[in-house]
Amino acid sequence: MNWLKTFVQLDKRSHDRKSFDCEEDEPNIFFQERAAKYMELHLSATWVLPATTAIHGKYPVPVQLIAQMGVHKEEQGKGFGKITLVKALQRLRVITKQLPATAVVVDCLNDEFSQFYERYGFEYLYQHDGRKRLFLPTKKLEYL
Repeated sequence: MNWLKTFVQLDKRSHDRKSFDCEEDEPNIFFQERAAKYMELHLSATWVLPATTAIHGKYPVPVQLIAQMGVHKEEQGKGFGKITLVKALQRLRVITKQLPATAVVVDCLNDEFSQFYERYGFEYLYQHDGRKRLFLPTKKLEYL
């Protein structure tokens, strides 16, 4: 299979989203049903690496997601969470120059975590399986 040399933004008119299948429900639903809508609302950007020949369901979708972050219970309240978050966001700022994205996303385990991220500018996106998904536009990373 041959691929283009660069990622391009998802184009709902030319990219086959409906046949995308990575064998995981959540990314499949996002790519098939939500990615184009979120782009229209300027909430996120989805980048794909299209094949140079026609194939179905072979779009790798790079995502900037802060998956897990925590501070040992004996060290909480000392600013380590803020330091860790700022360092992660600084690294993502560098990465976005090579792998463009318009937002950083976090999935919060509970309200305490969502309040932490909201203090640093993250905004509510939606709730799934009892977890809030928040986002921070990458434009805000330039101010770190």
